[in-house]
Amino acid sequence: MAAAFLVLASPAAADDMAPTVARDEILRGKFSQERFLTGFRAPLHSEGTFVLAPERGLIWRVASPFPTVTVITPAGLVQKSDGTEPVRLSASRAPQFAVLYGLLDKTLRGDWQALRARYDVRIGRDAGTWQVDLKPRDAAGPAAPFESATVTGGRFAETVALHRPGGDVDRLRFTAQTLSSGPLLPEESSLFAAVPQ
Repeated sequence: MAAAFLVLASPAAADDMAPTVARDEILRGKFSQERFLTGFRAPLHSEGTFVLAPERGLIWRVASPFPTVTVITPAGLVQKSDGTEPVRLSASRAPQFAVLYGLLDKTLRGDWQALRARYDVRIGRDAGTWQVDLKPRDAAGPAAPFESATVTGGRFAETVALHRPGGDVDRLRFTAQTLSSGPLLPEESSLFAAVPQ
């Protein structure tokens, strides 16, 4: 844990620091992602927007370098790229995506207590910011598409670093985040409805 985050928070203090997104609220924002792959000098970079509807799903819209829309829910995944047939996978066929959705959903909402069911959770804080370190409890289980994750933020989660087996690292940065009380936009509802049940 970085030196700036020396104070470990109690569960009550952690809840005070956590971003809060109620079930009937919708979190929207922008993201940038850098993927550092072993053997490559420069990271792969992508950016776009996201929509999180708690317990409903996550819409991950990549604007560049290649426009792609990925919708992940507890039930499965749909991915659309320009000019190609959508890919549809149920959670039973691709459990790692359900796990990834659960991780991002609970991280962006700051539901540290729910994350403790699958991960060792270590929380630190410093001057209005917080850092959460996650490590899968079962290194061989479906909750372990990564070896460890570090999340930092303030009012909302701002950065996520996922360390994957083999040395690859994904770094996500979230900006321009806003909360609304809903409802979903018609296009967003249609995207969620297209996910296999």
